[in-house]
Amino acid sequence: MTDLFTYQDRVVAENNARLAREDGINRVEEHSPSEWRATALKALNHVARMQLTFTSHDVWRRLEELSVEKPHEESAMGAVFRQASKAGLIEKTGRYVPSQMVQCHRDIAEWKKS
Repeated sequence: MTDLFTYQDRVVAENNARLAREDGINRVEEHSPSEWRATALKALNHVARMQLTFTSHDVWRRLEELSVEKPHEESAMGAVFRQASKAGLIEKTGRYVPSQMVQCHRDIAEWKKS
């Protein structure tokens, strides 16, 4: 019986984490400038056309090339990727690669054009 509760606890915890992540992305999206999100989506589309695979770092680099200022919350990029994914423009490759950002100490999703 303990294994069942352990499994259920894990499922509940994973679901809670997913919901918290979605809530965070929603809040950041609501508070990030719509002009910035539109420009970031254009940059994402450009990167997706130019590279077979890419990460959010590639989109950040493209925005730097265009001299676009970062939003107050850099996690706003998650909302841009979610929008592009839901629109069928991009999809995850299933791979995660090391982050190139000093402040990010985890692997990040690799994407490709759909």
